[in-house]
Amino acid sequence: MTDPNYQVYHGVDFTATKRYSNRWQAAVALTIQDNPNFFPAGSATFINPTGQEFRDGVSTISKYLFKAQGSYTFPWDISASANFNFNQGATRTLTINGPGAVPGGTSGTITYNTLENTSRDTFRFDAVKLFDMGVQKVFRFRGGKNRLRLMLDGFNILNQNTIQSYASNNQSLPGFTQPATIVAPRVFRFGASVQF
Repeated sequence: MTDPNYQVYHGVDFTATKRYSNRWQAAVALTIQDNPNFFPAGSATFINPTGQEFRDGVSTISKYLFKAQGSYTFPWDISASANFNFNQGATRTLTINGPGAVPGGTSGTITYNTLENTSRDTFRFDAVKLFDMGVQKVFRFRGGKNRLRLMLDGFNILNQNTIQSYASNNQSLPGFTQPATIVAPRVFRFGASVQF
């Protein structure tokens, strides 16, 4: 039998673009979305319905995504650009220790090592906000036949340290409050390229 699980995606995009003219260009985009998941009767995921109410009809993707970018060309072949991304934080599925093996099921026992105790979209990490910038300077030689381009890029300029995951999502374990992944720190990159 085909698994009856399904999800429905709802989304809308708003975009605006300013093409390059008068030395500058820019683009912004906003996405609002969700994708609730459904587990009808006969779902292989929930032969046993324990915890189904915490996942049925729940969307776990980022509901808000915003991007903005732009660049400007200054005199003397100097150009600067910036990029900003804002994403709603990911969901965190919370669990607690379960009772282990309990009577029931076709084998006589069902094992519950962990149990979910709240909807999967109840808790989210903080939004991720990343701001990057770049500057370039071009030097021309031999009437423009040769070019030297110097570049300086900065990533996560605001030095955000948003937590993206923990060692454990089990509230019964000490790793529940131990961050495992955070946004990478501020980084600068120098570069050069030669055209001849």
